[in-house]
Amino acid sequence: NMSTVATIGGVVNLTGTSTTQSVGDAGQPGITFATLNAQGTTIKQLNVEVTVSEALDVNSGVAFDVAADTLNIGKVATLTSGTLDVSDASSHVNYTRNDGTGQTVLGLTYAGTLGMSGSSAKNLSGATSAVTLTQAGGDLTVDNTLSVSGTGTFATIADISSSLSFGASANGSITTVTTIGGGSLTSSSSNAISIGTLGGNTGTVTAAGS
Repeated sequence: NMSTVATIGGVVNLTGTSTTQSVGDAGQPGITFATLNAQGTTIKQLNVEVTVSEALDVNSGVAFDVAADTLNIGKVATLTSGTLDVSDASSHVNYTRNDGTGQTVLGLTYAGTLGMSGSSAKNLSGATSAVTLTQAGGDLTVDNTLSVSGTGTFATIADISSSLSFGASANGSITTVTTIGGGSLTSSSSNAISIGTLGGNTGTVTAAGS
């Protein structure tokens, strides 16, 4: 049994083709990969917390299943021809780039928690939704639709050029919105969504809750 997180440099290819391929053993410490490629024809499923410090690529039609674990993406995540399965309500996916180069968050339906941290600015590759969303660092540009159905906590939103919406039962707080550049910020929740500072607004702010 390992007592500390395993760190694996270089490139690791997961190429299983017969049965679900597990990443790590349940109950053991996590694994840090530099570059991880999910290939082959079978599901790759996390059993421990996994950190990919450089690049994650999901290829060949494979589903990379976060399951009820945590995936930390240090720099780049690419879905070449596969999918990232974030359908488990206990899943956590964290985008943590911290080197000043922008990081793109995969546009997915996150049934669990979506986290953004580190100093690097963040943007969205496509329509994104999350039950729980925490943005603690790296100014976020909402350049594709983003919706929160549970709890959304944002440090700094640099710009909303698309739409940010809070669902009917959502709770939320935003420390700073620098600008709403033609996009929209909407809440249909009966709960308060607090905004500390709202800068330039050439878009639309709508509070539809009661």
